[in-house]
Amino acid sequence: MKPLLILMDSDPGRRDELLKALGHESFHMLGVGPETASSVESISPSAIVLSLLSGAELLELAVSWKSDPVFARIPIAAVVPAGDVPASDIAWAAGVDEVLPWPESPGLFAARVRNLERIVRLQREVAAFERLVVSLVTAFESREPDTFEHGERVARIAVAMGAELGLSRETSDRMRRGALLHDVGTLVLPDRLTQSEAPLDAAALDEIRIHPVAGYELLRGVPSLEPILAFVHRHHERLDGSGFPDGLSGPEIPFPIQVVSIADAYDSMTSSRAYRSVFSREKAMSTLRDEAARGLWDQALLGPLERALDRLAANVGALPRLP
Repeated sequence: MKPLLILMDSDPGRRDELLKALGHESFHMLGVGPETASSVESISPSAIVLSLLSGAELLELAVSWKSDPVFARIPIAAVVPAGDVPASDIAWAAGVDEVLPWPESPGLFAARVRNLERIVRLQREVAAFERLVVSLVTAFESREPDTFEHGERVARIAVAMGAELGLSRETSDRMRRGALLHDVGTLVLPDRLTQSEAPLDAAALDEIRIHPVAGYELLRGVPSLEPILAFVHRHHERLDGSGFPDGLSGPEIPFPIQVVSIADAYDSMTSSRAYRSVFSREKAMSTLRDEAARGLWDQALLGPLERALDRLAANVGALPRLP
């Protein structure tokens, strides 16, 4: 299926002219005016071209979209007057992925469009790879009903906490992706550990504790996953240094990882396990408060966690289903 490219220009005649120049067998094309900007999200384009030939007003859309975790992954190009270096500089500063001077020689313009196509193809490949990894983790979780969709629940709690804490969309998106894949290292653990119906002994716990490092090694070297490696590697570290694998403490553990870690701990306690009964919300929060008093958690996270749980309980639809 061909990717969809949206061209936005306020002048209908110029839209047609630009669409003809952009015409490329790799894209489906759609020309729209700025008044449709609020509907672009529902169209789910693969690339967006903003015409700045009538001024730089549309760049405000590029800036807002690049700060949105959904739109940030969509390549955006800007059409600027040929030879207008300040306009090009402003477009690059706004975060666009390509600048298309107009009018330009057909060959050079086509080459720039091909570059945009390569960006789109790379983005799609990266997204497909991440979906594959998430699918592998979900498939692994589905083997054991007690852990099914654990990563998705942790992601929902972490994102809701991010909203309570006023974290940026970029940070919340990174937490979401990190939470979805935080337990990817459990893929290497044998069934006798992950499906044990009895409490694990010290030797088994030592084996379990390799999963953050195993997950890190599985994902290391994939550029698109670099921003979330720390969530995979550090989600069992604790502020007092009692965690694993490296016994980090205090500020050595980045704040977003602390958010995902406490969301992970809460969901683990409130999900059933073969070797123990499920904790109620009250019992889980009481346990976390006791642990925070002992220094394992930042006590400032307990209130946002409670409010996030209230938000999710009151309106499950407040957060979309995570990919």
